[in-house]
Amino acid sequence: MSRALAVFALIIAIILVIIGVQNNAQVHVNFLGWSTGLVPLGVVIVVACVVGFVVAFLLGLQSGVRRRLERRRHTRRIRELEAQVSLLKQQTANPELPGSQQTTRQQRTERP
Repeated sequence: MSRALAVFALIIAIILVIIGVQNNAQVHVNFLGWSTGLVPLGVVIVVACVVGFVVAFLLGLQSGVRRRLERRRHTRRIRELEAQVSLLKQQTANPELPGSQQTTRQQRTERP
């Protein structure tokens, strides 16, 4: 999977370089009141792509962290439930353990 991702990233990088070289017309960039002088169109396109990749990566990173925290919480809950199941199995196998239902039934019948 990582090799395929590296090949994909290399292909995208090559495409961006080709776009940058072929689009050398000079343009003015205006963004939220900020403006530049003449800048090659290829540079504008490459910078926009890089910014898009960084934003997408950060959003994916946030999602990954959230999933990891959720998985950790679920794993902790599974361990708690497995411990409860183990305790219940022990109580079922050995009725003399405190808290088992058979012990409480015996105590009810033994009371005067």
